[in-house]
Amino acid sequence: MRGEARGRPVLAMDLGGTTTRVALVGPGGRLLARTSHPTAAEAEPEAALAAMAVAGDALLASARLMSADLRGVGMAVPGPMDFRRGVVLTSPNLPRWRDVPLRAMLEARWPVPAFAENDANAAALGERSYGAGRDFTDFIYLTISTGIGGGLVLGGRLYR
Repeated sequence: MRGEARGRPVLAMDLGGTTTRVALVGPGGRLLARTSHPTAAEAEPEAALAAMAVAGDALLASARLMSADLRGVGMAVPGPMDFRRGVVLTSPNLPRWRDVPLRAMLEARWPVPAFAENDANAAALGERSYGAGRDFTDFIYLTISTGIGGGLVLGGRLYR
């Protein structure tokens, strides 16, 4: 099963303060399809996730895939979170996002393993695996967009 799962795509989502991005990503980080739409920052978390689900399902349909074909689903969100529980504690850009059990919501929507991560940490991990951080075991990733954040990689691993 592990080898089979490795060849399956993931659904990756980035909930930004102004723009939401959804992508279908294949093995090795190969981008298969993507879309984006404005973030309804004042919306309830359930409404934002519903909009992302519509976008994600459309990407799956365009690739002639079903949610069961996914290896997993991951979502990056702005603000502090409890990574172990998959709970968004608060978000400076999304006022209604307080103590949101995001991982459980994702797993209820798609029947695959789900991951939720702070957006700057997720970006640092992406750079470590596929970008400018590939050749470094220690670095800091800074993001300046709707908000400001950072991720720290030490010894090749994300520091929490």
